Amino acid sequence: MKKSRLKILKVIIICMVVIMNLSSILVYADEKDSITINVKYGIEGKYKNNYELPVNVEIENKGENINGQVEVRVQTNVYDTYDAFVCDVNIDSNEKKTVTIPINLYENSSKISVVLKSGNNIIKEKTIIVGSGRIDEYSLFSGILTDDINGINLRTLSFNVDGRRFGGDVKSVNVGLNIDMISESYKSISALDMIIINNYDLSKFTDKHYKNLMEWVSNGGILVIGTGENSAKTIKENNLGISYNGTKDLNGYTLANLEIKDATVALEKDGENLIYELDNEKGHIYVAAFDLANQNISNEDYIEYFWKEHIGKNFVNKVDRLYGYSNSNYSPYEITNLLNNIPIDKEINIGSIVGIFVCYCLITGILVYFIMKKLGKRELLWGIIPIISILFSIMLFAIGTNTRIKDVALNQVNFILNDGSKESTVKGYIGVALKNRGNLIVKEPDNVLLKILNEENYYRNNSQSEFKKLGSKTVYKESNSYYEFENLSSLKMKKFTVSNHEQIVPSLDTNLKYESNVLNGNIKNTLGNDIEKLLVVSSNSVWDIGKIKAGEEKNIDIKPTSSLGLSEYSNKLMDDYYNSYRNNKSKGDKEKYKDIIRIQNAISSLAQIESNGLGTTYIIAITNMPVDYGFNFDNRSVSKYDTTVMTQKVNIDFTDKDGILNYPMGYFKPVVLSSSAYIYADDYYNEINGQGDVTFKYEVGSDLDILNITIGNLNKQYQSSGNQKIFIYNNESEKYETIDVKAKGNDLTNPKAYIKDGIVKVQVSLEEDGYTQIPQISVKGRAK
Repeated sequence: MKKSRLKILKVIIICMVVIMNLSSILVYADEKDSITINVKYGIEGKYKNNYELPVNVEIENKGENINGQVEVRVQTNVYDTYDAFVCDVNIDSNEKKTVTIPINLYENSSKISVVLKSGNNIIKEKTIIVGSGRIDEYSLFSGILTDDINGINLRTLSFNVDGRRFGGDVKSVNVGLNIDMISESYKSISALDMIIINNYDLSKFTDKHYKNLMEWVSNGGILVIGTGENSAKTIKENNLGISYNGTKDLNGYTLANLEIKDATVALEKDGENLIYELDNEKGHIYVAAFDLANQNISNEDYIEYFWKEHIGKNFVNKVDRLYGYSNSNYSPYEITNLLNNIPIDKEINIGSIVGIFVCYCLITGILVYFIMKKLGKRELLWGIIPIISILFSIMLFAIGTNTRIKDVALNQVNFILNDGSKESTVKGYIGVALKNRGNLIVKEPDNVLLKILNEENYYRNNSQSEFKKLGSKTVYKESNSYYEFENLSSLKMKKFTVSNHEQIVPSLDTNLKYESNVLNGNIKNTLGNDIEKLLVVSSNSVWDIGKIKAGEEKNIDIKPTSSLGLSEYSNKLMDDYYNSYRNNKSKGDKEKYKDIIRIQNAISSLAQIESNGLGTTYIIAITNMPVDYGFNFDNRSVSKYDTTVMTQKVNIDFTDKDGILNYPMGYFKPVVLSSSAYIYADDYYNEINGQGDVTFKYEVGSDLDILNITIGNLNKQYQSSGNQKIFIYNNESEKYETIDVKAKGNDLTNPKAYIKDGIVKVQVSLEEDGYTQIPQISVKGRAK
């Protein structure tokens, strides 16, 4: 009887457990069914690689209130590993809400998973494929913010640029811009090359809209604003520093009388200011005094020509920076080396450690033993030997103090462009690592932009990869973000770029003169830190000044270390390192070569990152000057290291004893004016590759009375291929003339015929696929 009751009780308990589990499953299923998730990507479904991809997640909740997170999971180049991009979301019952999350999509990844979570519980999940909508890197991606898109000619803007990379004409791809996209984050619109605002009520903008818009501009965006008859609607008080004092009607269109802080008049006609230009770090702002949709003026040829010239130039510079890794998710090889190798001032002396160990063995194993034996006190060895061991441990600890890393290692590589203004722009690369395995959180400091770098620079087919293991987590909190790494290995560097930081940096005092291939004068180090390597660069000539201590003034009188630019100088550094130190048994001067690889990496990185902003003559100073971006790792101690590369434009006097200005071969930088589709000019290596024609212009300026122009090559031992021909444009005959570029250069007869408005034009033709040098010019003249 008791057994049968026991059996009945067991059956009842089992049934109750099953019912409870079934109930929870039904509730969970009901919760899932009560939520609908729709996912869209890009801006109107369009996007560009190498920029953040906005993922728009629309959530409709017909169930209970939800306080949770939306997480977008993205495939990485590591198999079965994903990166997560997260933001908090609160959705009331019977509410529909849309959140936009910017993500980094790897080159070969296409699958993303959107997860709605509450704590660790997944409420709803949806996986999509990012397929159509990708825009070519060489198309102008434009967002238009307007109440009336009809008639805006900039929608159809196209222009011809460097054909080898751009494939001929650059065409516009346009999307309508939603004001909500700008309010989320500048990262949501980072893929846009240009934003056009015309006939739009900017009173809808908040401070957050303006902040995000200006961050987008400062990172290379082109902003075009139309005013004219809609000025009262478009121009608001304190709107981007723009104000207007009435309008006037002219020939079927209206011009606004504008005042714009720090702007210059970029286009004027018949005494009327038509377009203003304002530079903002890497970006540009253009404000038209007319409505961009008014066909009576926007259709004019000179207006269209202006947009093609200016926007075309800005766009090409932006793409060049992208190729130089300035905006890319990838970093140059040399930057990776700098971040992975911490610049410790003092290395551990292995000889000292071996000597201490030998002394320890002799003292504890022989000397102490025999002394105690002779004294008949061998029983005291059990106490004496531990004491001696502790003393030697303290000595070893003291020796390693300078090389010891604290809880967090913060390795910074900083590039400072000192243009003489009060505050200099700093572009940073940082590596963050933990001393011991653990979890790491890297928070984005206030007023700077932090972006993680992709470290997997290889291709992997991830079609079968699953979302199993978390790689990194990016969490968006209001206007800032932070990155989480779980169970990070000891000293595993996580790498980031830092932008939008400014720092006050004093300028170096210089007084330099060039004559007969010799640079002389003096330079004073006013930085407050020792300069490990100081270079003076004038186009292709590089003078190595060496090391200058803080406050030191150095007199110089030297010939160029390299006459073929920074690329050859960088190669010479490494050749000297391997020939005179690494492969030399005597090992040479260890102190001289201690930081040579770090210096070489810094110089090579600079050439890629700042190739468009260095100018013709400048100084490169490599130091350990500290830069404070404002990183905070909570209560963890930090070992901070800085490698800082400062560049500063410098004036060099090229006047000889007779008062004639002698600009050496290569001083005037060749700029590509036009090119065929399959030919490319690389100014870093001073080389042309491919087949076809490429035309260069050399901006000599109009302030010289020209006495002589010589055209030649920098490297006299260079062997060209591809059956090259070189032509120079004669402005009197209005034709290109063939010219023979000799080893010593070719002096032009009647040089004034080949220069107009301060510009010399040279064309190189490769009739077959091959390579050759970019021609260079030297100029003599008197100042007008």
